[in-house]
Amino acid sequence: MKKIVGLLGWVFALASHAQPTLADASPDAVPRAQGISAARPVDSLEQVQLQLQLNAEQLSLWRAYQSKVEAYTQHFYRERPVVPSAQESAPAQMGLLVMNLQNRLTLLEDAELAAKHLYAALTPPQQLLANQALLGTLPSFLPMAGPDSAFGDGRRPESRSGNEMRRRGGGMSGGMGAGRGF
Repeated sequence: MKKIVGLLGWVFALASHAQPTLADASPDAVPRAQGISAARPVDSLEQVQLQLQLNAEQLSLWRAYQSKVEAYTQHFYRERPVVPSAQESAPAQMGLLVMNLQNRLTLLEDAELAAKHLYAALTPPQQLLANQALLGTLPSFLPMAGPDSAFGDGRRPESRSGNEMRRRGGGMSGGMGAGRGF
């Protein structure tokens, strides 16, 4: 019973955690491009496409980006959720979770690459719009870092440069803390 009460308290604390609003920020703290509402958390792909006013070359790159975002979203809704089970071992459950997240990451990296190609073809005014709207076209299935995160500047705990290779652990020999002194 204590665990349930503790869990409910934790969930309530997370749910009631105040998020800063744009009204709380100074006008200089939230740069805006004309035509993009920064208060809107997620823009539809169609809205952003119209706002960017893409030419024919850019439109083909946009369609590639759009297909990657749709593949990422569809995968999320198709993947089998991992839930605790007495019939399946804990390492097997964790393995399924890792597999789901690795598959999702691969699709997200595909969308990132398509976004880079699109962004390179945009004009500077279009890039300014994309800076504020493109991330909003991705569905966020995990909480995003913001001003109230442990890193108040919105950084991840471990920043890395964009060209650095990502380490992928896991598998039969590398998962569960292997090689890390655990």
